[in-house]
Amino acid sequence: MPHQSNIRTQPASWTGTFHKAPARQACAQALSLVYSFQGEDVSDGGGAELFRLAAVVGKSAQEVFQGAAELHRRNLVQRRGVWRAVLPQAIANRLAARALQDIRSATVEAWLVNGAPERLVRSFSRRLGYLDACPEARRIVRRWLGNGGWLANVAEFNDFGATLFNNVAPVDPEASLSALERVLLGPESDTVAQQCGRYVPLLLSLAYDATLFERSTALLLRIAEAQGAESAGVRPSNGDVNEASRAFTSLFPIHFSGAHATLDQRLGVIRSLVLSDNSGNRTLGLMALKAALETSHFSPRVNFEFGARSRDYGYWPRTRDAVREWFGRTIRMAEMVACPDHPSAAQVRTVLADKFRGLWTGALMHDDLERVCRAISEKVFWTEGWIAVRQTIFYDSKGFTPEVSARLASLEAILEPRSLVQRVRSIILAESASYVGLALTSNDPENIPDAMSKLETTAYDLGKAVVSDEAAFLELLPELICGKSEQVWSFGRGLAEAAKEPRAIWSQMVGGLKLAPEDKPTPHVFRGFLNGLQMRDPKLVSALLDDALENEALAQWFPVMQMAVGIDKEGLKRLIRSLELGKAWIGIYRNLGGGGLTHQLSGRDFNDLLLKIADKPGGVDIALDILCMRLSFARSQSSTSEIVEIGCELLRRLKLAQRADPGVGYRLEMIGRHCLVGERGAATVREICGNLKDAVSKSETSVFYHRDLLQVLFRTQPLAALQSLCAGGPMEAKLGVRILDEAGLLQARALDAI
Repeated sequence: MPHQSNIRTQPASWTGTFHKAPARQACAQALSLVYSFQGEDVSDGGGAELFRLAAVVGKSAQEVFQGAAELHRRNLVQRRGVWRAVLPQAIANRLAARALQDIRSATVEAWLVNGAPERLVRSFSRRLGYLDACPEARRIVRRWLGNGGWLANVAEFNDFGATLFNNVAPVDPEASLSALERVLLGPESDTVAQQCGRYVPLLLSLAYDATLFERSTALLLRIAEAQGAESAGVRPSNGDVNEASRAFTSLFPIHFSGAHATLDQRLGVIRSLVLSDNSGNRTLGLMALKAALETSHFSPRVNFEFGARSRDYGYWPRTRDAVREWFGRTIRMAEMVACPDHPSAAQVRTVLADKFRGLWTGALMHDDLERVCRAISEKVFWTEGWIAVRQTIFYDSKGFTPEVSARLASLEAILEPRSLVQRVRSIILAESASYVGLALTSNDPENIPDAMSKLETTAYDLGKAVVSDEAAFLELLPELICGKSEQVWSFGRGLAEAAKEPRAIWSQMVGGLKLAPEDKPTPHVFRGFLNGLQMRDPKLVSALLDDALENEALAQWFPVMQMAVGIDKEGLKRLIRSLELGKAWIGIYRNLGGGGLTHQLSGRDFNDLLLKIADKPGGVDIALDILCMRLSFARSQSSTSEIVEIGCELLRRLKLAQRADPGVGYRLEMIGRHCLVGERGAATVREICGNLKDAVSKSETSVFYHRDLLQVLFRTQPLAALQSLCAGGPMEAKLGVRILDEAGLLQARALDAI
């Protein structure tokens, strides 16, 4: 059941004999007109707010002060420092409403608005916000928000004005919405929409009433469009969702929407957006559709309160039939759009596939989903739909009845890929295909290694089939060079294995990079192709890698392309040449540490490669990573003296004037244990400690960033570290002791090493 709150509950009789004193009752009414007031002693130079409150009811400041004191004694005024507030709210609101009935509004505004301190005006506006049932309060707010009113132009407000507007909006939602419409739908809306982003929470509250839903969402869309345009100018294609877009989407789930709009109203908004010619509107419509089809993980907005108005969590289905109606009608609306002749059709199908499992298993919308799957399959092959069905079978089938399982199996048969191109798109190119592959290629879902092996074989065989079908290869090429799934590697191996003219296939793949979006291509199919070709024609592989070094499109990936065939003497030369050219991002060389790739290099060649990497900005940490991996898996293949040499050199190059990598501890411990040995290791430790002292003395770094490093130094070369840190004159020794203290090393366990 949604939570209900109503702070306008009428209080029990509370006045006792207080109301019999007209002066005190007038004081109480005056005090209640503001949410809080400054109640300091009027005799000590303060009391400006009390003076204005007193003037409203024709009393002196002293009389109002005495009235406040009497209310405080009766526990009807709360005191916090110099501030006072009439409590509880139900009493304060009732008194304030009576005050507005008994006192001319011109008098109230003359003393509490015109020329009044900002804090007093703000407090008065907040009290008004709780008086939506008071006709006098509504008249004041309508006058303020109407054409030419004091709060009419909401786009030009500073923070103070915006606060006043938000405070009084609950009194008359219609007038508040009209004030926003004047600026957001007016002739200068393009320039003011971004400024109105501060009113997004207010528009959410205004959308609560069904009669205001469409108007409120239209304004949210206007603000979202402005925020999206600004974000796109700063960070193009960043996928970020702005505040107005998130707020708009929150109005469409079946639970916790905070709105009582009918389903017809919501579907009407979604339909108009999804069918819009504007791509931004279509995106918002798809977000709303996805929210409307959500079946789990609901959460309310932070705050549903709106003045003193009684509010709940919005529409809440009371019966199972209501739930089925919601999802059934939403699916039918999506089905109408999910056809191949509209710009949004493919994206609507993506939303339906994304929500299929929840709708089938959670909401039990079997009939509707069967209908939409059959309708879509008659018009277009639906890769995502087939994957969604397979995922549902894989994860949830153990809880299904035989009848439900049979219906799901029937859907899979309808949607399954049949042509070669369809199979590649479903099994190789779909990013979630690994889940499908596990279920597709194994009768035992628990036997994951066997399933993965079969999946790799399937991908390999599909690669061999595609390279023999030129039309299929050319159709799939733009998608293959952007493929991100794990199966693309095995597919590339199959391409190379069966290619009659492997160089021609490679050239076509490289040429396809020009047709792909700039931020989409990946090296996976190229790497798989090189790996598959290595056993068949190593000379051709060597030539292709030599060309890739100079190719602008391939050079950015060269390190991982070389990794695909291992690192021999020629491979080492290419990697060093790649570092000299600088066309590849330094971070990509970190991959060289995996899979034992550097194990076949001699100690001297290995050191040369790491030094070249370390010479690049940011390269020292990457070189240390690669060294750590070699020490972990190939210790016996490295000369001790060469390992000590490169380890000490890299540790000397550590940048101590920056925050250390949080995961550096294990890496330093491994390298320190093997490399910081003997006199070379001691000299290295002394140099590192000296660099650290210098950086700390210049406030370039903090010892807290290098605790792991200091622990390694003390475990491997305790005497050298202590000598270096505490060497020199009294000031240097004092600095060294401070370093030890801040590092938390002055404990028996640490000093035992010394």
